[in-house]
Amino acid sequence: MVDAIDAVAAEVPVGERHTVRGGLETIEELLDHLDDQSLTIELLEEETDGPQRNVVFVKVAHPTRDQTAYYLDGGTSKE
Repeated sequence: MVDAIDAVAAEVPVGERHTVRGGLETIEELLDHLDDQSLTIELLEEETDGPQRNVVFVKVAHPTRDQTAYYLDGGTSKE
């Protein structure tokens, strides 16, 4: 939870970090598929090495980010 708070405060994407490596077309198909699933992806690093593409991305967790930002802005919880 502390990591999420620090990330939101620093305006860094909050979510699951993934690293993938594969052929140029395969990685493009993966990113298209994730987009088709309405997932928000934030690319952190991208490198092409000949026929291979290396990509590091975060699958953004909107609810975690939004709720944490709400509390950091002074919001309170009704429990």
